[in-house]
Amino acid sequence: NEYLLWLSLVALCFAYNAVVIPLRSSFVVQKSSNLSYWILFDYVCDLLYLMDIVLVKTRLQTVQNGIRITDVGILRKYYLKRWVFLTDLFSLLPLDLLYLYPPLRFKPILRLPRLFKIYDIVSMANRTRVEFKHAMDSAVQACKQFGVPDELQDKVRQWFTYAWKEQRALSESDALCKLPINLQVDMAISVNYETLRKVELFRDCEKGLLRDLMLKLKSVIYLPGDYICRKNEISLEMYIVNKGTLLVLAGGERNELLSVLGAGSVFGEIGLLAMRDAFLPRKTIDFTPSEGPSDLPRIADDGSFFLPE
Repeated sequence: NEYLLWLSLVALCFAYNAVVIPLRSSFVVQKSSNLSYWILFDYVCDLLYLMDIVLVKTRLQTVQNGIRITDVGILRKYYLKRWVFLTDLFSLLPLDLLYLYPPLRFKPILRLPRLFKIYDIVSMANRTRVEFKHAMDSAVQACKQFGVPDELQDKVRQWFTYAWKEQRALSESDALCKLPINLQVDMAISVNYETLRKVELFRDCEKGLLRDLMLKLKSVIYLPGDYICRKNEISLEMYIVNKGTLLVLAGGERNELLSVLGAGSVFGEIGLLAMRDAFLPRKTIDFTPSEGPSDLPRIADDGSFFLPE
C-alpha cells in the first residue's frame, strides 16, 4: 500500500509535466514575474523523481529463481543493470541548466525528457499480465472466502509469482494444446531436449524415442514445504530437477537429511521402467524442495508409455 501511494505521487508529478510542459511551450503563461513559482514546482517534481530512483527503485524486491530477494545491495545492483535505470536517468537530465543561457531562459520544452517517467506507470500493462493478475487475485480472494490460513495464501501467491516469472503463463500445456501435433513436437524438442539429455538413462537413446518422451514431459512447480513423494509411495513417475534444489529425507521419526539434489538430478526412473504387472518399487525416502520453488519436468506412466508384450 505504501508503494502504491508513492507511485500515485510520482504519477501526479508526471501528470504535472505532461500538462504544463506543452502549456508553457504553446501559450504565454510563463513570465518573468511568475518564473520562480514555475521553477519551484518543477524542482519539487524533479526532487521526487530523484528520491524515486535513489530511495525506492533500489529497494523494490524482486524474485530470482523463485526466491524473494530482500538484500538492498543485491537489489541496487539488479536495478542499476536494467535498462529501466537508463530510462529513469534520462528523465532527469539537467537540461534546466540551459536556462542560464538567456535565449533559452523561457524554453519549458527542455523539460520534455521528464515525460519518460511514464514507463513506471504503464510498465508491463499488457493483456497477458492483466489476465494473470486477475487469476491470482481471484485465487487469493477464494482462499480468503473459505478461511484458508495466511501461510497457505502466501504459498498460493508464491506459486503464481514463480509461474509468471519462469513461464509467463499459468500452464504450458494450455498454451500449446491448440497447436497441431507436429508443432507441439517441434516446441517440445526446442524446450525439453537439453533437459532430457541430462538423464543418464536416455543419453544414448535414439532421437525417435526422445521425441516421444518429450511429448510426455510435463513441467510441475513445487514450493518449499511441498512433498513431491513420500516414503512407501508406489513409484510410477520419473522426475528431472530442471531448476531449484530438492532435499532427500530419510522419513520416519528422525527424518534426517540424506542428500541434496540439484539441477540435472533424476529420481523415479526405476519405478517408471518397472513392468505394470510386476512388483512396483516403493520409495523409501522423502523428497521436498529446499528454500526456493523447484521446476520438475515429470514423466508419468499413464498406461500408454510402454506397449504391452
